[in-house]
Amino acid sequence: MPGFCKATIFVEDFDEVPAHDFLWVKMWLEKWNENIAVSKYSTGGWEHIWDVFGPKEAIEEIPENLLCGSDWAGISGKKTCSSHCRTCRSVQT
Repeated sequence: MPGFCKATIFVEDFDEVPAHDFLWVKMWLEKWNENIAVSKYSTGGWEHIWDVFGPKEAIEEIPENLLCGSDWAGISGKKTCSSHCRTCRSVQT
């Protein structure tokens, strides 16, 4: 599908109050609402991971530090992995 992209978003959320990055993702998902599909969402309590699919314009809004390489999005996409994502670190070494 031309003009559509996949991305994996990774956010750490250690405090009782939601992290700024987590709130940003929620607002981004609300903004793009019907144009973004969440293929998979998982959480380990302190981390959140979304596999998303949507228009290139929406995916390009995601800050670099929230993107993570994955089987879903591709390990060698045009954007680099977030340095704090354990999955990315293991792939980059």
